[in-house]
Amino acid sequence: MSKAKTLATTVSTGGVLDNPSAIPGANISGAVGSATNIAGGSNGTVPYQSASGTTQMLAVGTPGQVLQTNGVGAPSWATPASATTATNIAGGSAGTIPYQSASGTTQMLAVGTAGQVLQTNGAGAPSWAPAPSSTGSTLYLSENFGGF
Repeated sequence: MSKAKTLATTVSTGGVLDNPSAIPGANISGAVGSATNIAGGSNGTVPYQSASGTTQMLAVGTPGQVLQTNGVGAPSWATPASATTATNIAGGSAGTIPYQSASGTTQMLAVGTAGQVLQTNGAGAPSWAPAPSSTGSTLYLSENFGGF
């Protein structure tokens, strides 16, 4: 088979031409527009460039992992950390007060009016109440204030 026919057969059948210089007189130049299959890859691996013109494959991660960048190094799989502390409570608005209505359930108490105080209602939701009157001469304190 002629060299030209060998090259044409290799290209038309989807074969790999690893060493075009092995075909004397071949004038092959340019870059491939897009790859349809990457040699060396396997099911689930992720290709990445480890250097200019060098493709490496990252092995498959485990369920629940996320792909993270490591700057100029190779990417890697990582297990995301669980959130343990809220930094912004969804559903809240300016002036509302969050409280737990059940285990793992946060509710918002609406804004009170000027002069109200927050009071507990035992195991129920807190509420706003009128401030105690200061017109009388007697102030009553609950025993919950340190044993008065």
